[in-house]
Amino acid sequence: MFRRMLWTTFLAIIAASSLLSVSAPAAHAAPDTQPPTTPGTPTANNITTTLATLVWNPSTDNVGVTGYTVQELKGGTWIDYTTAPYNVVTVSHLSAATSYTFAVIAHDAAGNNSARSQPVTFSTLPYGTGLTCSIFIQPFNNGYTLSGSILNMAPTVSDGWKLTFTLPTSLSVDVVWNGTMTRTGDQATIVNFPFTGTIYPGYSLSIGFSGTSTGTFVPPSGFVLNGSPCPVTINH
Repeated sequence: MFRRMLWTTFLAIIAASSLLSVSAPAAHAAPDTQPPTTPGTPTANNITTTLATLVWNPSTDNVGVTGYTVQELKGGTWIDYTTAPYNVVTVSHLSAATSYTFAVIAHDAAGNNSARSQPVTFSTLPYGTGLTCSIFIQPFNNGYTLSGSILNMAPTVSDGWKLTFTLPTSLSVDVVWNGTMTRTGDQATIVNFPFTGTIYPGYSLSIGFSGTSTGTFVPPSGFVLNGSPCPVTINH
């Protein structure tokens, strides 16, 4: 009887073991060794005396691009200048009237680096005598928006500015930014706030105002900044 029980138990164990499956070891993903594609050749925009904006066509990657290193060519050697998470960066602290060469390398999360892009070479602007300005006017329906840029071309920090112009009485003003406006008849003046009068060399300040128009739109005109005329563009 005892032997029969042992034999029955042994057969049960054998039957149960035949139902067991053996799992294969989990496969590990292969390491990412594929580098990003080479970034596009940068272009230099918004060049001033001390800074410029670099833009390039982005790289692609089998997993994903995580950022870029911007390099400067100095004395025949490429030197890391700054990093950028996207395909645009502003390079600053440049010297006026000086030639610069930059290129870009892309990276991914695995530490793979792309080939260096083709370089871009540009020259910063020479120093001027002070602040310059440009004005852009956009009319629409019964309203308008005027936006301007004040650029410091001098080698020193600005200590204030004053913009005078003709503002037709048919135009009302609802909002002014980065300055205070006063008007008498069709003559208007915008002066800086205490914190917007300081503009560093090569940097710019955005100013402007918006409002409504009565009747046929007649644009503001005759803009003069600190005694110097400002060019005006009207988008009809």
